[in-house]
Amino acid sequence: MKIMQSNISLYGEHTQASHRTQQTSLRISSGNEQPATRANPAGVTFSLSRAAQDALARSMASSASENAKGVSSSDSSPLEPKMRLLANMIEALTGQPVRVFQAHAASREDARVSIRQSMQSSSVDMELATYERVAEMESTRFRAEGVIQTADGQAFAFDVELEMHRAYVQESYQSTRIGTQQAAAPLTDPLLLQFDGTGVELQDMQFSFDLNVDGTLDSIAMPATGSGFLALDRNGNGAIDDGSELFGPRSGDGFADLAEHDQDGNGWIDENDPVFSQLRVWTADAQGAQTLSTLEQSGVGALYLGRVQTPFSVQTDDHRTLGQVRSSGVFLTEAGDVKTMHQVDL
Repeated sequence: MKIMQSNISLYGEHTQASHRTQQTSLRISSGNEQPATRANPAGVTFSLSRAAQDALARSMASSASENAKGVSSSDSSPLEPKMRLLANMIEALTGQPVRVFQAHAASREDARVSIRQSMQSSSVDMELATYERVAEMESTRFRAEGVIQTADGQAFAFDVELEMHRAYVQESYQSTRIGTQQAAAPLTDPLLLQFDGTGVELQDMQFSFDLNVDGTLDSIAMPATGSGFLALDRNGNGAIDDGSELFGPRSGDGFADLAEHDQDGNGWIDENDPVFSQLRVWTADAQGAQTLSTLEQSGVGALYLGRVQTPFSVQTDDHRTLGQVRSSGVFLTEAGDVKTMHQVDL
């Protein structure tokens, strides 16, 4: 198929909203009896508001250079802010003064004596817990309309529309954990052809592939049935070896990479462009078996180079992100149907 002229309009609309609620509580149970004989210990629950947490953070920052060396609650020497807060709460509950020892200021025997005396005079149990609720919704709408005229005199008028929606709600209750979190790996985008007219779908099955061409295998999600990645078998070996044979992984813009091959400048990749015969559609079935097909075998007549931003997260039911749709365009089949093409970051 060769495109003589076309008039295409693209529209994109995106809506996203999220709400996160978090509450941290500290529960302290105390009593003056031994745990074995205390049937109903007293219990108090403290909820640390955001203002209280901010105040504590300021207190910690202002006293970061101070060094406490085993002072009692009545001493004037400053304690580490968290320890001072905890000591004040325990004193209020038990009615007894608290003496805090630092490890570098007391011998092991002194520490053991202090612990035994504290356990005999009062027992305190503490639980720090966090409740969190996350709610998200996202929708994106893509529409393309226009008229296409081919070299053999055919004319196609089309109006295609695609909508994608997702919603997610999660509630969790867990102990507070302090640690480091690795930064998320940067996403890399190939182009995806959608043949079945549905929204972008990816398989929840990881495939090892050097997507960003750094010599290291990455775990990526393959397109679901009815779609495939647009590829260029540069070395003609009948396989897609790494991300250099896809459009986008190196530059971050798959549509721009594809546009470099538009030799006649008509805004389409079609049979007028030598690259057309070298392009492939890379697919995988549910069992992971991969297939490379020519555009002719796939029924693709021409690829439009225009696109519009259509951000959308492709996620599993348990909120794991498989990919991120960045932009959308269209392609024309040999039968005259118009389908959608997407830049999807993996």
